[in-house]
Amino acid sequence: KNYRLEPHALNRMAQRKINQRDIENVLDNYHTLHTDRKGNLCFIGDLTKGGRLRVVVAKDSNPLTIITVVVIG
Repeated sequence: KNYRLEPHALNRMAQRKINQRDIENVLDNYHTLHTDRKGNLCFIGDLTKGGRLRVVVAKDSNPLTIITVVVIG
């Protein structure tokens, strides 16, 4: 595991029923990667249960620091 979860991300995971396996799957198999206005990395990939997941990672973080997760569609 090469990432750290911020408290906000953990709250959003609980609200949106996202687990660490979902996050790891997106980080390993994303189909879209872009930066947001603040320079954070946004990884977008498919969820096994349907829909897509955006994983937002703080810019210049090492290990990767996940700020939030958003279910799309």
